[in-house]
Amino acid sequence: MRGRGGNVAAVAAVAAVSVLAPALGLGVESCTDDHSQWCVNDDHVSTKTMQTIDGLGEAADAEKSQRNSIIDFVDPKLLDESNLDMIRSSLRSGKLVVINDAFTIEFAEHVYSIISREDQLNYTREQYYVANNHMASTNLNKTDGGEEDLARDIIKANLATGAGSGLNRVGRNYPGHNLIEGKIPNHVPEIDDLYDMFLSKRTKEFLTSISTRSCMGESAQIHFVRQTVGDYSNQHNGFSDDRSTSFLWNLSKEWEPQWGGCFFWGPSKTMDYLCPRFNTLVLFVPTMSSTHLVTPITKAAAVNRYVLTAKYAAPRTIDKPLDDKEDYIKLSAMMAEELVNGMWPDFAEDRELQQSLRENYLFPTDGSVLISEYGEDDDSEDDEGVASDDMDELRLQITEDTSLLDVLDPKILEDEDLLDEIRWNMWNGNLVKLQDAFKPEFANLIKAAMDRDDLDWDKIGTRASTRAGVTGYVSQKNLLQRPPSDLGDALEVFKHPKSKRFMETISGRDCSDTEAFAPIWVKPGEYSSPHSDYVRRRSVAVVWHLTEQPWDPSFGGAFTWLRDKSSRDSYHHADFNTLVGANFHGLFLACLTLIFQYLFNPNPSTIHHVTPVTFWSEGKRLGVLGWYLTDSKQLTDDEIDDLIADDDNLKRLSHAQAKWLVNDMETDGISDPDRVQKLAELRSTAINELLEPVNDSIFRL
Repeated sequence: MRGRGGNVAAVAAVAAVSVLAPALGLGVESCTDDHSQWCVNDDHVSTKTMQTIDGLGEAADAEKSQRNSIIDFVDPKLLDESNLDMIRSSLRSGKLVVINDAFTIEFAEHVYSIISREDQLNYTREQYYVANNHMASTNLNKTDGGEEDLARDIIKANLATGAGSGLNRVGRNYPGHNLIEGKIPNHVPEIDDLYDMFLSKRTKEFLTSISTRSCMGESAQIHFVRQTVGDYSNQHNGFSDDRSTSFLWNLSKEWEPQWGGCFFWGPSKTMDYLCPRFNTLVLFVPTMSSTHLVTPITKAAAVNRYVLTAKYAAPRTIDKPLDDKEDYIKLSAMMAEELVNGMWPDFAEDRELQQSLRENYLFPTDGSVLISEYGEDDDSEDDEGVASDDMDELRLQITEDTSLLDVLDPKILEDEDLLDEIRWNMWNGNLVKLQDAFKPEFANLIKAAMDRDDLDWDKIGTRASTRAGVTGYVSQKNLLQRPPSDLGDALEVFKHPKSKRFMETISGRDCSDTEAFAPIWVKPGEYSSPHSDYVRRRSVAVVWHLTEQPWDPSFGGAFTWLRDKSSRDSYHHADFNTLVGANFHGLFLACLTLIFQYLFNPNPSTIHHVTPVTFWSEGKRLGVLGWYLTDSKQLTDDEIDDLIADDDNLKRLSHAQAKWLVNDMETDGISDPDRVQKLAELRSTAINELLEPVNDSIFRL
């Protein structure tokens, strides 16, 4: 089956396939067929003068369609047994495989010349979205009413659709997974011929020999995708139905990282954007943890993003054995579901296997997030906001002596078991989410003060080509840098000395200084692409969201925690008066609605982002953003002694402190050789864990 939608998985399969040919004994075409323009022999790539390739540019008969496959056009340097083994082992272990220059340049240019004919192909731009109770798509091509009419249609559909759409099934989509892309709506002979080649039996055999799963199923989907300004794909895992192997072949030319449109692999332990690169192939085997996304394309983009995406399908079989958890990746979502539900006689009585599959494969328990719904039981009228006439009375409760200890829910502060859980999770870099964290009167006070029409918001945009060396990062939001006095006074509670000490006790980090604590507003079209927030002296980050309710997940603006083992669970949608935080080397996040930007004490792997707010969203995506900082980038002798005694204390260091330890700490005057050796080892550990960690979730060829 040829799909008419697509995302980002097509690139890796082709390159991987090329690597397999000689090792598998699969015939590689010789350059003797006069109908072939390019073909691969054992020694070189040959370019002929004929104007057609078998199956390209003319109707392919059955013989040609079986003879042509991607193996005939991959770069011959990939046909190496050692490369095959590395690709195969990487896919089996759940890694992403990235192969540059995967196909011969002649073939890549030929395909590009076909798919870039904008005036002939008439790409249809569609918005795909997932609401609370249904998923749908809508045509974004120009209409008489423009976006306003489209917004009304989407809101109407959201309200009219009942529950029971199957969103909770394994492999079904989940609220918040929105995307925009252009697709070719009609059959085009040259395009169909390319599809035939990518879906040929020989191609599937090659991919099967590389992938962990068989790719011989009949329900494979393939299509070319064009993405332009504003297009994106929120995180998802592709673990759906009988899907076996996903690949993406990128055909975008002369792309600049600041244009966005970058592929990001969720399991990455570093800020590793895969920005569009012509003739690059990406391949992965979908599981619950194969989270990936494509960042929005910015207005600066001068060209379109082109991708061939293919989603190969597995036949309805189970490849034994399944003795170890490492074998579970052989199962598609559908096969795993059926096995767990006792639908396969050979496994129907194996309760231990079914339970293990359920807990470790289909619904993995994630230990990187602490969620507590422990909050004050407030009356319904407390959640309705504060009228302007009541502002003066409530403001009197905020004085120069008011700290977080006075405005947080007392039940949280009095629960030592919960506080211990928070400390443990923050110290270990996990996300902490506390719902109903603040007293309702304080939350409503801040919300009412921010939700006024007379405020002067400053639009803030950041590109990470200048941010900690991260190329591809984009952040867009509006900041109230000069809040009115009543709002400014109320936000001073975050800066009180008692507040700083409280943050130190739950984060295990120095919080002597502060930065910002300013109101933010994320408007439609704005977002923050993946980032770790591990920069400068930041120790604890606070984001308190105050989004209006109800906020449908299809509105976007979700905070997503990419370390989560499940794409579905990585979304954290707007929920009034929710405090979110994490201590991945220094970040704590307070969130009154939707978790927005900085969630944790940053270290290189505390990667998170905020999905684009959609044009049909209703209400304002408001919040408060600020950071606690270490007092200095330089460490004291006592702090260095603590690090030598236990290098787990490296978790206390901000990025600035880690850089000082590695680059600026003086050791020339130290006479004790044992201490010099220990400091050298400490520096090495800091480099490997904090400043230059290796991203072992991606294999590059």
